[in-house]
Amino acid sequence: MDEAAAGTSSGLAVLLSSTPTPETWQRSLQLITDGDDVAWRGDCNETLLHLVASCARTSSYVEFLLPVVYQLADAGVDVCGVDVQGNTALHCAALCGAGPRMAGATYLLKHGLFK
Repeated sequence: MDEAAAGTSSGLAVLLSSTPTPETWQRSLQLITDGDDVAWRGDCNETLLHLVASCARTSSYVEFLLPVVYQLADAGVDVCGVDVQGNTALHCAALCGAGPRMAGATYLLKHGLFK
């Protein structure tokens, strides 16, 4: 990956770094449809799925974000991507406060059970 591209801003990265709302999935779908870069990587090599997992701190946030997990997977995000610490989005989801459902979703995606 081009180091200059790492960490550059994308609409999806900005959206998924902010507090989730009931409209998050709609905005995410619109950004994906408009061609926003689903291959984005942050400064620590995190993927958009890492951002989703780290935002899923409460059960209501998980409800807002689960559709985004599937949207990103359908759009081609790297579900097995690791950050600089070697963590996948699944690791991040398992560590977050409301992680079981989010971890389950990312696990299923990682193992190709939802394609």
